[in-house]
Amino acid sequence: MYETLIRNATETDAQAWRVRFMAAAPKDQSVFHVISEPRKTVATWEPIDPVAPPPRYDDDGGRSLAILWLPPNAPDRAAAAWLEGIPPEGAGGGPRVVRAGVRTARVVWTNARCIIYTSPELVDDALDAVTRFTLAERDTGDLETEMATISARFPADARLIHTASVRDAVQNRRRVGELSERMAALSASAMHIETALEQLDADLSLPSKRLYSELALQGALYDRLEVLEKPLEFGIHYYSAINTRLIEAAQWSKSDGYVIAILVVLFAEFLVNLYPLLFPS
Repeated sequence: MYETLIRNATETDAQAWRVRFMAAAPKDQSVFHVISEPRKTVATWEPIDPVAPPPRYDDDGGRSLAILWLPPNAPDRAAAAWLEGIPPEGAGGGPRVVRAGVRTARVVWTNARCIIYTSPELVDDALDAVTRFTLAERDTGDLETEMATISARFPADARLIHTASVRDAVQNRRRVGELSERMAALSASAMHIETALEQLDADLSLPSKRLYSELALQGALYDRLEVLEKPLEFGIHYYSAINTRLIEAAQWSKSDGYVIAILVVLFAEFLVNLYPLLFPS
């Protein structure tokens, strides 16, 4: 899968790349990999200096990851610069760190950079697992952030379920409709992340699937999605109910307008008929 990346791999020389996540492969990029879940994404690869890692992932807007591969006989000093700033296992604070290992590979992952320890014949599987995990982890983090923002609106919107007025319909219908659509999109995103965790692609190798599963487990992706399940379900029903109430309020307003218009016409007709009786010629 990544043969063009590691064809010169040795037991002693570290190698590094920046992988970028894009909607489509650029025309001048020859090394790329298509990921179908949790969303269709093209991962492109660019060799970088293994001695000096890029300091921050968000220098590229959060769309990339720097990866260092250390073969078994590489000197320990090769990873020193990459490990700088990463808190040791068990320590709090600092960037989010995921440490995962299987019998054939070990990974230290942050949202800025990743270090892979494995043999040359298995590095392509490890790269595949890390790339897919990065996408799933970041999408899960985005889902958590956006869900927290929307959940903060729940108390303020609660009165609209029972006391929606015509004014409420005018002021909030568009916003609530957009929230309803967004909740559906977030639910679909969670479903795609769950599909990614299932690893149903028949082309995935067993070593890649094992390492990916361990990364997902250590990154608590399964638990985090389970925590999001009920808020997502509640939010969909919540804003669907509010949207229905606002639509009903708007419809009642139109209905009242028709009734008033009919009464005005009838009253006018009554006056026309009454006038000859009050003022005979």
